[in-house]
Amino acid sequence: MSYASGQPQDLFQLAAVTPAELAAIAAAAAGSPVARPVAHPAPIAYDWGSPATAGLWRVEVTSDGEPACALFVKLVRHTRLWPVLSHLPDEASRAEFVSYYPCCLTGCARRSSIT
Repeated sequence: MSYASGQPQDLFQLAAVTPAELAAIAAAAAGSPVARPVAHPAPIAYDWGSPATAGLWRVEVTSDGEPACALFVKLVRHTRLWPVLSHLPDEASRAEFVSYYPCCLTGCARRSSIT
């Protein structure tokens, strides 16, 4: 992915797409082709208590320096990676929480075309 800044946030790199994918996503959002898209991610202030949300950004996409579209990017994680999981009282509680919590709902919504 092409970034406007030299050092994007470490977590945002986990959500990176290829230049071709960025062009396709930007074209879909803009309603027309976007040549040479560049992503400008800005983190969104967010209460990180959500077990499945690892990051949230507003991404401005430019083309040749001109605004093309704006997107929101949410990085989801499996609940077993939730930093607060260790605060549950014991291993049995943690295992039950991880097996119960629907960490993949966002991905399922995306794959089912729910907008």
